[in-house]
Amino acid sequence: MRHVDFNNRIAIYAGSFDPPTYGHLNIIKRISQLFDKIIIAVATNKKKKYLFNIKERLNLIHLCCLQLTNIEIHVCDKALVDFALNKKAKILIRSLRNISDFTYELQMATINKKLSQQLETFFLASDTDCSYISSSMVKELLFLDQDISKFIPNEILDIVINKK
Repeated sequence: MRHVDFNNRIAIYAGSFDPPTYGHLNIIKRISQLFDKIIIAVATNKKKKYLFNIKERLNLIHLCCLQLTNIEIHVCDKALVDFALNKKAKILIRSLRNISDFTYELQMATINKKLSQQLETFFLASDTDCSYISSSMVKELLFLDQDISKFIPNEILDIVINKK
């Protein structure tokens, strides 16, 4: 059995955060109470088309997390495994909204474990009041001129609405 060093309680929560939602923030707040330091890795993916550029996404997540003291926010422009090892983190946090998320995330966790035995992936189920929220859904509602205030933090609402 492998031993995870819990003296090094650094966890990484990665995502596109395009834009951050109440679902993201719910996970971030919950894990910030469980680990000494949370590194939010704002991912870049050349295959994805983003509404917000990387600087904007960094700013959005920063605005959402101002009240949390144990959060660092960084760009992740390489493999998550390499990013985590570079940051001396041993734990990857993945959130689950539904069974489809679980299937995908389990596959990724297995691949990450094959790439680095030092990393453990922790799955955290979304709270039911935000388990249906996704950034993609928020963007779709935004472009359909619907009210998105129930899905994204107030700190970024005007920025997101004005991006349209």
